[in-house]
Amino acid sequence: MDAITRHPSWSAQAAQRRGKLYYMHDFVGNSKRMLEDAANTPDPADTRREVGMRCMFAQMLVNDDTGKLSLMTQDPRTEFTEVVKEMAQRCVDVSGNLI
Repeated sequence: MDAITRHPSWSAQAAQRRGKLYYMHDFVGNSKRMLEDAANTPDPADTRREVGMRCMFAQMLVNDDTGKLSLMTQDPRTEFTEVVKEMAQRCVDVSGNLI
């Protein structure tokens, strides 16, 4: 999430509550909260699997070259930095332990 908030366009998107960065920050933040709260759910293993799948989905969105994320967020100009892409890949790499 820090990699997203360090992006030059973060402040403007956070203020407007829209855009690719804002959407991904919200998605990743919700995933993180789900993982932190997994022990308090009826099926912690299922929650961890869901978080692992969310990691994979986040990585797909960050590397989207189809334009679908741009359409969904109405943000065709913002591109994720290499650091954000690396962090998304790292999330996928460790999510194998969750699935």
